[in-house]
Amino acid sequence: SGNGNNDAGIGANGNQDGFSNPENQNLSKLRKIYSKPVAGAVLITDKATTTIRFIEKATGNVYEAYSDSTTIKRLTNETIPAISRAVWLKTGSGFIAQKATVNDLIETSFISLKRSATTTSNTQYETVISKLPTGIIDVVVSPDSKKIFYLIKESGSKGFISNPDGTSKTEVFNNFLSSWI
Repeated sequence: SGNGNNDAGIGANGNQDGFSNPENQNLSKLRKIYSKPVAGAVLITDKATTTIRFIEKATGNVYEAYSDSTTIKRLTNETIPAISRAVWLKTGSGFIAQKATVNDLIETSFISLKRSATTTSNTQYETVISKLPTGIIDVVVSPDSKKIFYLIKESGSKGFISNPDGTSKTEVFNNFLSSWI
């Protein structure tokens, strides 16, 4: 909700009641699911419904909304401020987060979502943060979510493939050109 409360369910109307959609209420196929700016989202579909996971830009908290309900749940409680871009793994188990520093550098991290081990927690997931190299100008996730490809401007352009957390890095592209026309 962005108001500092640790409620697990927040209704789309902003109430802290975590209400679900009554069966007699029709939901629009095209609707606004969150009132604040988001950095990226992923759709996870199962037989019954589609789940939308997204990151609130200002706080970096991860939320979940549902196609058949107006309920929104906050999944994480760790503040990761000023995320400007997030590229999700298809599975919804993590995302690549990018933000600009005061020196106009781009900081990139892989944020993995791990189920919370504590039963007293108001949120379902804990975040595990792995730093990726500074200056990544573009990043994509493989269709199976097992690898990422990223470009760095460094004496031209260099391209790397690695695991999403940055391990097992291999340089696959090196060009003296720093930009394409």
